[in-house]
Parts: sequence; structure tokens; C-alpha cells
Amino acid sequence: MDIIYKRYKSYKNIIRAILVFAFSSSFGFWILFNQISQIKQDKIRDATITATNIAYSIEKELLNTITTTKTLEVLVENDPSFKNFDEAAQQLFEVFDGLVGLQLAPNGKISRVYPYEKFKTAIGSDLLINELTALDATKAVITKKLTLAGPYDIVQGGFSMVARNPVFIGENNDQFWGFTIAIIDFRNFIEKTNLQFIDKKAYQYQLWRESPDSNDKIIFISSDGDFLNDDVVVKPITVPNGEWYLSILPVYARLTLLYLALAILFILIFSAILSYLIYRIYNSNRILISQSEELRENERQLTSSNNTKQKLLSLMAHDIRGPIGAIHSISQFLKTDNSNLTSFQQESIDHINKTAFSTHQLLNNLLEWAKTQNNDLNAKPQAFDLKSLINDVKSVLNTNLEMKNIVFDTQQIDENEFAKAWADKGMIETVLRNLISNSIKFTPVNGTISIHITRTEVNYFTVIINDTGVGIPAEKVANLFISDQIESTNGTMNEKGNGLGLSMCKEFVTKNNGKIWAESQVGKGSTFYFTIPVELN
Repeated sequence: MDIIYKRYKSYKNIIRAILVFAFSSSFGFWILFNQISQIKQDKIRDATITATNIAYSIEKELLNTITTTKTLEVLVENDPSFKNFDEAAQQLFEVFDGLVGLQLAPNGKISRVYPYEKFKTAIGSDLLINELTALDATKAVITKKLTLAGPYDIVQGGFSMVARNPVFIGENNDQFWGFTIAIIDFRNFIEKTNLQFIDKKAYQYQLWRESPDSNDKIIFISSDGDFLNDDVVVKPITVPNGEWYLSILPVYARLTLLYLALAILFILIFSAILSYLIYRIYNSNRILISQSEELRENERQLTSSNNTKQKLLSLMAHDIRGPIGAIHSISQFLKTDNSNLTSFQQESIDHINKTAFSTHQLLNNLLEWAKTQNNDLNAKPQAFDLKSLINDVKSVLNTNLEMKNIVFDTQQIDENEFAKAWADKGMIETVLRNLISNSIKFTPVNGTISIHITRTEVNYFTVIINDTGVGIPAEKVANLFISDQIESTNGTMNEKGNGLGLSMCKEFVTKNNGKIWAESQVGKGSTFYFTIPVELN
């Protein structure tokens, strides 16, 4: 047992790292596939709306087209001999451009056709006897309702539908006169419906009906693709003697091999870095404990522990910054060359780009703070325009300002009134970025942040950053810049913080021979002040 325990102790940090890697990567894949599932649900919802609109347009256009048979019926009722059939048919052709032919069939036998040359071979055909038409024709007479046959290939009319309207005359409309018939070009009919506008890259579709004899699926028109899928949206379309069906299948965003590789690579790299850091942290603690036991000096143990953690923090920032920077560069390249990507892929790459950029910025801050803890960072003063630097920082944070619709007021800065500042420009930029970021974080939507610069002392500027945020309790204001008493608080939109920004601001201002302090009232906002030297001619 002792041997097993000793082996466990020697490998437990590696086991921890492996477990962290497995959990982190599993969680990342879970998030990825949940996003894909959500997109799938949105596509099905959009497909349902699209199918409903198209089905309605088909019903509407069909009703409009078959009114030609009703028009002929009215003319027959007024004149059963219908001597002016050719003239009336020509007028209907001018109004309904989808017509292929019109026919009259007194007592069920076709006797008049238009255009004559095209359909003259149909004259004499008895619809009630012909085995191809008898079933539909008899049903129309019995039900006294129009029937719609097809679409199918007709020798004289191409791929068409045939609407047969039974006409009854007499005082009680109980005397069967015959049929008024309209032959409708199916492709022309479809071109006048919303089906022609369907996005063929986003959807596969079929228009079909069931065979009355065998219940087999008879497809009228279809896009390419297999419809054996549970996500097919089917909408019924009411026709005079039954139903048609419109099936629509959303084509989900097919993730390219490049995108999948990038997403998986990001998850694996992040998980590997996290597990590596866990291993280094636990391994470092084990080393520290071992050193403290050997030296048996509490003071040296504390000093050694702090130095090791500071070095580890710097090492962590360096080790992570490289891979994150590479991911940011790759995603930035993909953003500039995304002509062949779907909207989902573009949104995902944009999200990766933004996350990598913000993480890279955080690591830069962390590295700078680590240097101050190791006394490796000294101020290198230079002359610079303070207002220009403020505008540069605003440009970096502009996305955060727009997200909360915050007014950023720099009107109180007169660039001609002041001399240039004399300080480490990079440090002052970090101070401005952290203070303005804090103001954005704790200022609600539609708030205001203003910046004012005064020269209260001969050789110093005082920079004043005021916001209309939530404010800070009085008992906490005094401890804002003390590193071991700082608490990280979420912002008004649950923005996260690390609790290091204000402490680092104090160190950077102090290294540049300045001072920093704050005033605040809960519910009214906060004002931060800091001073920096003026360039002396």
C-alpha cells in the first residue's frame, strides 16, 4: 500500500492535469455542439414560416387560375350552345397567361377546343367512358365539384394540370350539361408562386401528392437531395379534390474542414494550456513545500513562495500569450477571406477573433503587473500629447462604449491650453485604459463618462475621470488602491474583473512621480483623479 501511495503522490499532479484537460475539452465540445443544435432549431423554425408562405401562395394562384372554368360555366348557362366559344377563349388566354388550352365537353364528350390545331385530336373523346378520365369525371358529376388532375405529361399540352368543372343547368341546376375544362401549364403556374423565390442554398424542397390508388408519393417538382430526415417540414395545400403537400428541409450550415479544425484546435489548445497551468501550479506548490521543509525558515519560506509565484505568473502570461496571439492572427486572416463561408461560420470566426483579442489584452496587463511585482518595470519618461493618448484609449474601448450606449465626453479638454506630459507613455496608457474600463463597467446603459484636465500645480497635470455609474460605498473608497484589500466586483452588465487594475494604476502613477485618489457617492457615480508631470522646456 505504501508503494502505491508513493507512486500516486509522484504522479498526482500529472493525473490532475489529465483530468482538467478531459473536463475542459469535453465542456468546450459540449458548448460547440449546443451552438450547432441551436442553429438547427432556428433553421427549422424559419423553414416552417417559409413553407407556410409558399403553400398559401400556391393555393391562392391555383384558385385564381381555375376561375377560367367558372367563367366558361357562366357563359354556358347564358347560352348552352356557346357559339362564341373561340372568341371567349381567346380573351381568357390574354388574361391568364398560364393557360395551355380550353375545352367544352357537353354530356362529357369533348366538342369544342382552343386552340383548335393543338387539341383537335381530343374532339370526340368521352370523359365519362375513357379509362384515363372516367374516375375523375364521374366523381365530379356525383359531387358537383371541380376536380383537378395532374400535373402529368399531356401529348398536346406538355407537363400540365387539367381542371374539369361540371356544369349543371335548368331552373334548379339539376340538369347535367357537361364540363368546362382548363388545361394549365404547371411550370408557368409554379413561376407565379413564391416557390420560385426559395433560397436553394438554404432549403431542399418537394411538391407532391399521394396517389389515390396506391398511396405512393407522386412528386411534381423537387430540388436535389435526400428527404429521409426527421427535420422535414410538411405543409398541406388544399386543392379542389384533395391535397398536395409541400416538403421543405433546411440545409444546415455545413462546417468546413478548416472551421472544424480551427474550433477543435482552439478547444484543445485552451484545454492543454489550462491543464499545463494546473500542473505547473500544483508542481510549484510541491517544490515550495519541499524547500520550506529543508530550510525550516519561515521568513525564507514566505519570500521563496512569493518569488516563485511571481515568476510563475510571468511565465504563465508568456506561455499563454503566444498561442492566443496565433489564434487571433489565424481568425483575423479568416475574417478577411470569408467569401466562401456561411453566415454561421463567419459569426463563429468573429466570436473567436473577439475572444482571442480580449484574452490577449488581459495577458498583456497581467504581464505588466507581474513585472511591477518583480521590480522589473521602470518608468521611461517621454513627452507626449495627453489628449491624443486619451483618444487612442477611447478607440480601443469604443466597442464597449457602444455596447452600453455610453456618452464619452472629452469636450472639456483644450489641446491648445496645455503643454505636453512628461511620463512613461505606456504606463499612463495602461492607467487610462483601466480607469476608463472601470467607468464603463460600472456605468449603466445610456450613462455618461467625462474627462477633464486641469493644471492645478505648476509642474503637474491633474486628469479627472467622472462617470454617472453606481458609485462606491464610502468605507471601500479608502482601500481601492491597496492590493491586498481589493475585491473584484461584477459590472452593471455582469462584466467580470480581476481585482488588479486599480492596484496597478497606483503603482504606475507612483513610478511616474504622481498621485492617484478617488471620490464617490452611491447612486450618483465616481470620480478618479491622478497627477502626472508636465514637460518642462
